[in-house]
Formats: sequence, structure tokens, C-alpha cells
Amino acid sequence: MEEQGHKRGRGIGFQLNAVIFIGVAVMVVVLISFVGYRAYEELLETGSRAQYNELEGRANLILSRYESIKQSTEDMRARVNKELEKPKDARSRDDLNEILREIVLANDNIEGVSVVFEPDAFDGQDAAHVGDELSDSSGRVTLYAARDDNDNVEFESEWGYDSASWYQKPKSSMKPTLTEAFYDEVDGEKTMLVSYSIPLIEDGKFIGVVDADLNLTPVQENFAKVSTPDNVYLLVDNTGNLVAHGMSPDSLMKNAFDLMKSPDEERKAAYGDAMYTETRVSPTSGKDMVYIYHALKFPGTDAVWSIFSSTEKSKFVGTAHDMVIFALILAVIGIVVLVIVLSLFVRRRLVVPIGDVSDTLARFADLDLDKDKGAKVREHQYRTDEIGSMVGSLARMAN
Repeated sequence: MEEQGHKRGRGIGFQLNAVIFIGVAVMVVVLISFVGYRAYEELLETGSRAQYNELEGRANLILSRYESIKQSTEDMRARVNKELEKPKDARSRDDLNEILREIVLANDNIEGVSVVFEPDAFDGQDAAHVGDELSDSSGRVTLYAARDDNDNVEFESEWGYDSASWYQKPKSSMKPTLTEAFYDEVDGEKTMLVSYSIPLIEDGKFIGVVDADLNLTPVQENFAKVSTPDNVYLLVDNTGNLVAHGMSPDSLMKNAFDLMKSPDEERKAAYGDAMYTETRVSPTSGKDMVYIYHALKFPGTDAVWSIFSSTEKSKFVGTAHDMVIFALILAVIGIVVLVIVLSLFVRRRLVVPIGDVSDTLARFADLDLDKDKGAKVREHQYRTDEIGSMVGSLARMAN
């Protein structure tokens, strides 16, 4: 009978190694992808939470200065109210001057203080004080006091109260008020301030305001000191205007949310009770940034500001990226070592024995039953697996 040709393909060892390699590679890729994703999310969450806690610490520094002027303003109100306990004709405008002088000198956080009364609400003598330096054109009490460069207290007549929020808001709400940030001139320089005002009430009727100004320049200086291009600290007031910007002082008093093109959800959540984060491409740097917001609530008022940071995403998740790369390198090394070990095992335990069995079967097919030619295959006859059984069967056939 004519022998049919047989096309020889890849050996069983190659096939087994290929299957093992592909299986292990797929398993490792899936595992590393899952671990990398989880590590990425965990690092982002952990980093955001740590940043939020840092923002809380910075918020507390601002609140401590606020509490300082709040306490001074409350002390000023108490002392002015003590003056108001006197009959109108016994009240002294000079006593008001002394009260303001002592309040200013007692607190370095205060930029200036003021007391403004409604017409004739203090002593009923406005007409007698028309033309006074420390009164307005109608003679009403409009007193402002501030510290000069030599730590002396200077007095002047307050102005702008008819439209200023520090006067009009407590007048309409009858409650203490923290204003939005605003610019004013201090020692000849344009300076950002915020005012804390308390209404003066007599017999249930609004009669005036005591007010203290807080200089926000130290906040800007602190933010500029701790900010870096990849981690910027910012502060906005209740209107969204920038009060402090660690990298761009030229942006102050511009609306931060308009600059960032923030959606309405972000504008609202920035002032919420819980941590709020937003990830997007920065309109200035073009990099992926994580924005983390911490509300800044001022006790005793309805005012809520927001302190937040803009941090490059890689600062949080860079470790996860490095970890995945390192894991991939280890995985490749592990796969190569595993394939080599498995190749040696498969060759020794399968490929060589099956090759010997195949050669013996080929001889038997040619009716060559010479036992002396089967020395190599007989080396496997003592194995207890399927190879040993096959060799035993061939030995019986040869015998």
C-alpha cells in the first residue's frame, strides 16, 4: 500500500507553551488592570480627602482672624450700648472716640473700626455738629478710626454708608453681617478688605452700626507662599469673586467660576457642607486638574465663602501610574520565567517521551519489532502516568 504523506505542523510542546503563555498573559493583564484601576480611584479619593483636610486647616486660620475682629466688634457694641444707657443729653461723642481708639489699639488684626448712627439717634445734637470733622454734612455721628504707620490712631468721618453693604445689610436684616470683599485705600495703597458689622438697636428700633474692617492682604500673601504651579490655593467670597489666588494676584476680584466656566452645579456645591471635587482640563494650563472645595462659614452671620485648591491630577494618581508600570515589568519577567520553566517541564515530561513513543510506533508500523532499538522509550516505562502506560503497552507488543 502506498504510504500517504502527512504534513507536519507545530509540535505539542509549542502548542502547550503558547496556550499557557496566552492564558497567563491575559490573566495578568486583567489582574493588573483591575488593581491599577482600584489603586487609581483609591489614590484619587485619598489624595482629595487629604487635600480637603489641608483646606480645612487653612480655613481655620482665616476664621481665627475673623473671630478676632468679631469679638472686638462685639466688645465695641457692648461699650457703645453702655453709652446709650445714658440720657441723650448726657451722651458724649468724645467717649465714642475713646472707645474706638482702644478697640483699634487692642487688636492688630483690625484695619479700622467705625460707628455710624441714624440722624439724631445718638445725642439728638446733629445740628450742633454741622461742619465737625468727624461728622457728615448734617452733623450726624459717622466716625471712623484706623491705625497709622506709627501705631497712632487717626480719626475721620465715615462716608458711603448710604449705599454700603456694611451699613445697609444690618439695617435691613437687623442681624450681624459680613460683607463681600471690597477694595479701599489704606496708607495710600489699594487694599482688599472685608467688614463685619453689628446693628445698634434701641427699643427695638435700628439706630446705627458698629463695624470693623479686616485686611485680607495676609491671606493673599500666605496663599502665594504655599502655592505651586501644580497646586494652587484660592479663596472666593459669597459672590464668587476671588479674594486670594496663590499664583495670579491679577485675577483678584474677578469671578472665579466665570473664569473656570464652571457649571451651575459646581457654583452651588462649592458652598455646600460636604467636600466637593471636580476634575477637568484647566483653561489656563491645559492639564487635567482636580478642584477641591471647602465651604468657609463665618459663625454669627449668614455669610459663606469657599476655599479651594486646583491640583494637577498626576499629583494624586502618579503613584498609581508608576505602580502599574512596575507591576507590568514584574509581570513580564514573571511570565518569561514561567514560560521557560514550563517549557523545560513540558519538554522533559511530555515532548521527549511522546517523541520516543512516536518513533517506536513508526517502527512498529514498518513491522520493525527489534527490542534493542527501543532503549530510549523503555526509559519511560516506570512512570506511573499515561506515558508509562503507553510505554508498557508498547513493550508488551514488542515481546
